Amino acid sequence: MTLDLQMPNIQIHHYRLNRTEYQAEQHFPILSNEEQHRTARFINETDRVRYVCVHRFLRMKLAEQLGVLPKEIVFSKNGFGKPYVASPQPSPSGQDECRTHFNLSYRSDFALLAIADREVGIDIEQVRTIFDVDAFCSIYLHHNEKAIIDQALPSEQADTIFTFWAFKEAFIKCLGIGFSRDLTEFDLSPFYHSPTHELLWWNGETFTIERIEVVDGYVGAVAYKNQ
Repeated sequence: MTLDLQMPNIQIHHYRLNRTEYQAEQHFPILSNEEQHRTARFINETDRVRYVCVHRFLRMKLAEQLGVLPKEIVFSKNGFGKPYVASPQPSPSGQDECRTHFNLSYRSDFALLAIADREVGIDIEQVRTIFDVDAFCSIYLHHNEKAIIDQALPSEQADTIFTFWAFKEAFIKCLGIGFSRDLTEFDLSPFYHSPTHELLWWNGETFTIERIEVVDGYVGAVAYKNQ
């Protein structure tokens, strides 16, 4: 399933694990040698099948966008480990507006893929119980985000926590900086109530974060740089 956001030129693709793709890779491989080597290192079969299926999905969707065969796509990573398409397009450049950006996230049997004409980050999280909410928030969340969590009904608290975690993950993935910044420094609480809010970053760039509706028990978010 594909979801188009209010912002043009950003596509969100939903994926549910299809294990027939694992068999397809054995007969019609499209993963790179590096991806195949990583697949072989998985000890757990479930993790191995998930990795293969999700990365075949990634390659096929990007191939549609780029007009190439899935196996022709070459990935590279920036200094913080964020992957990008190195070929068939030029190396990443802030001035190259024609470049195709993407970001992938998956949990259990579900994945989200964002393809855009700008820097983008995406995250999907499975909602679960956090037993020490105060400790979790003190490490990862801004005090304004914690205030919203404290106001949530008990039945909604876990969902609220992981919504903010998805916001954080999507945003730092959009920035491409990994966990190099203190996550408590930036306040994403305005996005909880207003998807049209813009966050002004330290370098003068602005970003927007939107929730993504996913299956019950999961939350999702996408972050993108405004143009």
